[in-house]
Amino acid sequence: MIIATLSTNIAANVIAPSNAFSNLWPKKISFKMGGTITGVIGILIMPWWLLNEISGFLIFVSGLLGPVLGILIADYYLVRKKKLELAELYKEEGIYSYNKTGFNTAAMIALCIGVFAALIGYWVPALSFLYSLSWFTGFIISFVLYYLLMKRLLCRWKTIKLLGSCVFCKSYRRICMVTTWAYWLRSNGRCFSFLGCIRRSYRSHSRLVFYG
Repeated sequence: MIIATLSTNIAANVIAPSNAFSNLWPKKISFKMGGTITGVIGILIMPWWLLNEISGFLIFVSGLLGPVLGILIADYYLVRKKKLELAELYKEEGIYSYNKTGFNTAAMIALCIGVFAALIGYWVPALSFLYSLSWFTGFIISFVLYYLLMKRLLCRWKTIKLLGSCVFCKSYRRICMVTTWAYWLRSNGRCFSFLGCIRRSYRSHSRLVFYG
């Protein structure tokens, strides 16, 4: 408890209210004074009396925060490989606008399922073990689910990009797509096989395009 108070409360939670108090009256209240006011108020509310009653609430909240962190880590380290286009983050129609909606469908699905799995034990006693570890439950489920959904979505984007950059005319592209789906169905619908089928299909029809 002492280590948590020193590392979390002093290092993180004091900064925001100190700035808030300082911004209320900048000429009279400095950042140091704001931190002092925060400390005094923190002692007066006696949070140690609330510890036993608030523990259940903290477990419930952790079921909401775990999935969020899982999605963030999966997106940054696994999906985007620690590479972000900073300029695109500030564009309304940039690559992170997700078709101008502002919502990543894969992230929302992973978030809802992760939160549901983490909190379902609160209402279903048989699954109480999931709720007792709600942060880890939500984190793991959302992490894995988001990665799988984004992997499928990225695969679809690569397919569309490959088709869009094809130099063949539209009529032959339609012919190629028919045979592409045929190859893909025979390969049991695997994603990488679908890309391979596109190349195989276009190669088989390239002679028609170049030689009529």
